[in-house]
Amino acid sequence: MSRRGHGPRGPLVIPGYVNTHVHTFEHLSRGLIPDDLSTQAWGAPYARPFYAAPTEQEAYVSARLACLEMLRSGTTCFVGVNILVSHGHLDAVAQTVGESGMRAVLGRGVFDLLPKTPAPAMLPDLQERVLSPSAGAALQEVASLLDRWTSTAGGRIRAWASIYGLLSHCSDELFAGLRALADRYGVGMAFHMASSIEEAKAVEKRVGTWPITQLDKLGVLSPNLLLTHCTAVTDREVELLSGARRSRSAPEPRCAWRRESPKSARSPRCFRLASPSH
Repeated sequence: MSRRGHGPRGPLVIPGYVNTHVHTFEHLSRGLIPDDLSTQAWGAPYARPFYAAPTEQEAYVSARLACLEMLRSGTTCFVGVNILVSHGHLDAVAQTVGESGMRAVLGRGVFDLLPKTPAPAMLPDLQERVLSPSAGAALQEVASLLDRWTSTAGGRIRAWASIYGLLSHCSDELFAGLRALADRYGVGMAFHMASSIEEAKAVEKRVGTWPITQLDKLGVLSPNLLLTHCTAVTDREVELLSGARRSRSAPEPRCAWRRESPKSARSPRCFRLASPSH
């Protein structure tokens, strides 16, 4: 090795980074969706219609770009459990991961609810591509994936029991059923939850509690659960996540700070208390 490699200013050999939440489809959406919108204004008219649109080939190309960019930054493992539309789209992402040499946890982003008045961009044909007709049908999609494989590529790629998440898009039956599937197959669970104050207040209006509390009532919180976002949580909910339930969180503070007031982002404390070391 050259002298440059030995000094404090030389190259470093470090373990690969792990990205705990990736939407591989989104790498094709750059420049299409404004960056200064609230959660609902971003998701309903823009993001979810976009997620429903890609072909399997486009899913492969976008995942290939995602893997290339992650590897360039030193990321060698990622969690991508919100793959919509079909198993074929997930297979396309898995193919890319296999070719890249990376490790990944993959899963489907199924859901069984939509707002009563969907955004105009969410055309009927797009709704049909991603919306499951019932919680049972959505759970069958997850089970059929796990029946095929829970580990492939020599163990580098794993499948988890996952759904899109958010109480506005997934019924109580779907959340509870996912916990049962994860227990049956011995795999992890993952989904979006508590992504904004806007979302939390909407959930409170509908069910009387904030999102994490509702998950606890449904018996979903557990050590094998990975929650994405968790920026809109109460003090009691932080304790729920870090206490006996010991669920993990994958916070995205930059996302929260971009779309809402920084005061709404509880990610640093939530991450500290819900991390495996606590």
